[in-house]
Amino acid sequence: MNRIYFDNAATTRVDDDVLKAMIPFFTQNYAIASSIFSHDDGIIAQEALEGARGFILNKLSAKDYRCIFTSNPTESNNLALKGASFAKKSGNIVVSKIEDLSIINTVKFLQKKGFEIRYVDVDGKGFVSLDHLKQLIDDNTILVSIQHANQEIGTLQDLSAIGEICKQKNCIYHCDATFSFPFLDIDLSKLNIDMLTIGSDTYYGPKGASALIVKNSLELEPLISGGYQEYNLRAGTQNIPAIIGMKKAIEIFDKETFNYIKSLKDYFLEKINQIPHVRLNSPQNASHPGIVNATFLYIEGESLTLRLNLKGVSVITGSACFSKSLEASHVLLSCGLTHELAHGSIRFSFGKYNTFEEIDKTIEYLKEDVAFLRNLSPLYKED
Repeated sequence: MNRIYFDNAATTRVDDDVLKAMIPFFTQNYAIASSIFSHDDGIIAQEALEGARGFILNKLSAKDYRCIFTSNPTESNNLALKGASFAKKSGNIVVSKIEDLSIINTVKFLQKKGFEIRYVDVDGKGFVSLDHLKQLIDDNTILVSIQHANQEIGTLQDLSAIGEICKQKNCIYHCDATFSFPFLDIDLSKLNIDMLTIGSDTYYGPKGASALIVKNSLELEPLISGGYQEYNLRAGTQNIPAIIGMKKAIEIFDKETFNYIKSLKDYFLEKINQIPHVRLNSPQNASHPGIVNATFLYIEGESLTLRLNLKGVSVITGSACFSKSLEASHVLLSCGLTHELAHGSIRFSFGKYNTFEEIDKTIEYLKEDVAFLRNLSPLYKED
């Protein structure tokens, strides 16, 4: 069975050109990156590493920033929040209620260490309240962490407005752009962002690479002690093949790819109207080009996900059951959905290897499975 993969917001297939760029750093240039005082093999690796670093900084117009390579966005987010907080020693941290769990659980950890955590409200589509943000920031605020694109519903926050508020309030702004870059251009020369997290495997790059982009003037405490890699902020051997793959994935991601993915999403949104009693949780405007979150009323998202999986379609439910929890999504609850609506949600995330035919097939499966499950539901009454 040829499976249909609509979980591209979780991870993507590595592009063939990305894989080709990586292979020499496994088989030929496999030395650890080292200084000019080392051997030539180490110097070749070091030059490749610094080339990738410079490329990413240039892509982001990040002139006065450092690019700190890490193993994944979770580590980057931890370094940003813990590193800045430990450097400041005390104070409060402001985050939105719908951040990725790598932010939510990190601030819960920091709360146990004595830091005060404040949560910004969002509206029904996940947009943060700028007025509430202004109210929460005070003279003791260490940093604000508000993402760009939401991982579940695709909402895109106004980075310019958030950055301006942080600038006026004189506090650090960290933005998790794992799900938006390089789908959307980010120009750090025009935005007041002090720290930016980017990933790799959500845009056809490899797992094992991420970066935290940090202003040169910003002080961080390292989380890992050891050697002197990554500006003394992230000890340990760098994963050069993955970093090279990350660079290549950014390099080849273009407007044509963006437009194709968005056309898939638009087509899906048109077709899903054929199914009655569907609530779209993603905003129509200011939304990730490939993410759709929908609630199928009167049924459990877990049941629908499992039935689709048996037919070869990979999607995830809006609840966190696949992380060994049956709790409803904190994102959807924060947007005001009831537990019942949150449990009935499914995230579809499209990528460049998907086709319109796959969407047609999935819509037919959805029609069948939704009708079947609603017939079993005591809450459902036919129109």
